[in-house]
Amino acid sequence: MRREAAAVAALGAGALAWGWFEAGWVKLHRLDVPIPGLPPELDGLRVAHLSDFHLGIPSRGERAVRLAVEWVAAIEPDLTVISGDLVSRPRGEAILRELLPQLPNCYAVLGNHDLAVSRDPFSVATPLDDLSPATLLKDEAATIELRGRTAGTATTLRTPT
Repeated sequence: MRREAAAVAALGAGALAWGWFEAGWVKLHRLDVPIPGLPPELDGLRVAHLSDFHLGIPSRGERAVRLAVEWVAAIEPDLTVISGDLVSRPRGEAILRELLPQLPNCYAVLGNHDLAVSRDPFSVATPLDDLSPATLLKDEAATIELRGRTAGTATTLRTPT
């Protein structure tokens, strides 16, 4: 019985250690995506996509988010998109608001962790209504203009109310 308990404890410790390590593992990729029929004015358009910040939980994740935001600010994209899970606990909101002004032409949508619609016991709903200077899209769309052309529509997935 002791051996089984020790094995379960070791597995649990290993899972926690992996979670701690993985939370700080930032992945920064540049990817060229050819789009047939794109207007010439939009040739070379640079879009930065960030996701899953999960700010507010003590982890290495905050450092990873700061590195990613710094990287995006340095490459100066034409458009920045953040797709969900910005904060997992209310204390992450202050960090998010500190970082958003560094992201050019930024649009964001909320994820299930922002709304605490998950099985994650660490998530707590955080009322995010205005993320100025970023534009928060909530069950809506925004047509944007870049380089003198309408670049299409940024949309959200329907979020639970």
